[in-house]
Amino acid sequence: MSGKFPEIDAAAATLSGLLCIGGIGGLSSQSTARLGAASGQAGVALGIASTLGHLSPTMGQTASMAGMMAAGGAVGHYIGHRVEPTSLPQTVAAFHSLV
Repeated sequence: MSGKFPEIDAAAATLSGLLCIGGIGGLSSQSTARLGAASGQAGVALGIASTLGHLSPTMGQTASMAGMMAAGGAVGHYIGHRVEPTSLPQTVAAFHSLV
């Protein structure tokens, strides 16, 4: 838990969800796309930080999680650079099937 403030994990998780949902909404038009992307990224970062803060992992567990996140990011980066803009909907659908 978070020491003297156990409710901070729940508050951070809720804020993270709201930022992610706001990010999706912001991506609906070109005029708000930058704000939507930043909001979504902030939501994901806060969600990861909130989860790590709640779990209080050991150094070995933290290294293992960081390694797995880096591997997933590398695979996503590789696939993302191979996708043509016209095939983006199919790629998004393929990534969602992995979730």
